[in-house]
Amino acid sequence: MPGKTALYPGVRRVMDDFAGLGYGLAICTNKLEGMSVRLLEGLGVAHYFAAICGGDTFTYRKPDPRHLWETIVRAGGTPGRSVMIGDSRTDIDTAKAAGIPMVSWHAGPTVGPLEDVGVFANVGTDAMEVSKSAADWAYIDAKGKPGVIIFTDSTYAIAIAKADRMKKEIED
Repeated sequence: MPGKTALYPGVRRVMDDFAGLGYGLAICTNKLEGMSVRLLEGLGVAHYFAAICGGDTFTYRKPDPRHLWETIVRAGGTPGRSVMIGDSRTDIDTAKAAGIPMVSWHAGPTVGPLEDVGVFANVGTDAMEVSKSAADWAYIDAKGKPGVIIFTDSTYAIAIAKADRMKKEIED
């Protein structure tokens, strides 16, 4: 089923690392659930996710905050201990509506923290500095105890390097 879709280098290791640290992982996407599950199974990574919720899983979908809340609950998490990682304006709008801290890549209209939505987006041109800043903010905002990380449909290779940097920053 994956066709031309492939994991970016390092993504499996990042998921192993997050899982090893006790983070629950989930997918919250507007793509159809069945298609998303088959794709992730085809890539050999479906087992990493405690919940894979698509646009047809519930009677509502992103940017409705219930889509994100219910995904977190299905993953065994609680919204107050969760962080969303996203890559679109829909993800920003969803996280804002849900009251969930979010780290956003390639989705923000400006460089730096978007105070009106509580999101770090495009916070600089150096990918590793972006990740360090975002990890610091997300970790502090979650009071040092994020419980579930939501991965959305990232299509940017740089996101993998940023996730590695975030993980390192949180561990330090």
